[in-house]
Amino acid sequence: ADLVVISQGSFGDVIWWLEAVKAEGRNFAIIVQSASDLWWPDDAMAERLAAGYEKAARIYFVSHDTMALSKRQLATTLSRGKVVRNPFNVSYDARPDWPETSRYDISLACIGRLDGATKGHDLLLGVLALPHWRKRRVHVSLIGKGMNERVLRALADDLRLDSVEFAGHQSDMEAVWKTHHALVLPSRFEGMPLVVVEAMLCGRPCIATDVGGSRELIRDGINGFLAKAATIEMLDDAMNRAWDNRSQLKEMGAQARADAQAFVPRDPVEHFVRDLESLIAAKP
Repeated sequence: ADLVVISQGSFGDVIWWLEAVKAEGRNFAIIVQSASDLWWPDDAMAERLAAGYEKAARIYFVSHDTMALSKRQLATTLSRGKVVRNPFNVSYDARPDWPETSRYDISLACIGRLDGATKGHDLLLGVLALPHWRKRRVHVSLIGKGMNERVLRALADDLRLDSVEFAGHQSDMEAVWKTHHALVLPSRFEGMPLVVVEAMLCGRPCIATDVGGSRELIRDGINGFLAKAATIEMLDDAMNRAWDNRSQLKEMGAQARADAQAFVPRDPVEHFVRDLESLIAAKP
């Protein structure tokens, strides 16, 4: 192989591949999809990872936040680090119709696997259970499947939430946005959430926790709303501001589309492949 590319799901997944290609003197690159300040490698693992990372021809990160956190966790420079964009699952020029007025004043989509530790669905359910949200004409679709679906359904039932729908997996994101006004993403950590990129390309503002790459794309009060932390109190604050500005969401969505198109290239795969080719060409 001219180049080995290792895509990292977690630190533990990647270490054996790193040490194998390093031992064989292979030309290799690493893709880091996410990191979390909730899980740090111990000193011995951090030392092994840093040694592998610094031997890579390139370390690709999906957000500046992920790269900065990885530098702290490994206590190394990551001098060959570079931020790249993942491919997305909507048209770059997507323009789904704005949802028509219905019996709901605002319809939100929460898109992501049903994994409470990562995606924070329990925080969203906690917000919707607050008295002022129970009085509002709001609908929230939880779109996705995952290992915590039974628990989250039980929690929604226990809280007696009639504003929440478990909509299952949906493959057509542009169709989703024809019936929803905004994205809500209560994640506890992220890399660069594609659902934010896709929602914004479809002209929808985003309400998201200020984690990972979300803060690099969402401009609070301009193209969306950021919760300062992944807590019920802070998510409620951001969602309240979205509610108060619900008559402006369409205009904010137009700004979101423009910002997303300036943020991601039309064809991220082409950009990535060209950079991989440059690593091959540079190898002595």
